[in-house]
Amino acid sequence: MEMSKVIIPLLDNNNQMKSTIIILICLTCFIKPGIGQNNKVDFLMRIIDCAKEDTTKVRTLNSLVSQLTYEKPETAVYFAGKAQALAVKY
Repeated sequence: MEMSKVIIPLLDNNNQMKSTIIILICLTCFIKPGIGQNNKVDFLMRIIDCAKEDTTKVRTLNSLVSQLTYEKPETAVYFAGKAQALAVKY
């Protein structure tokens, strides 16, 4: 009788530990893609700042719009307008 009282809490702690680890792994998978996207947006912004006003800048603006569409839709619309104006110009 005493042995069962000792074993059952150990099993509960083991299941709780597994659940905690699974939750942490899932959270890490969801957080990491968001961090990488900011680096890509920053990279595209630096290219846009340095690029001449030509088709390369239009393509870079379009790539930036693709990256921002779901995270910051207002900003994406702004840069889409800039890309369109530049594309019409050239």
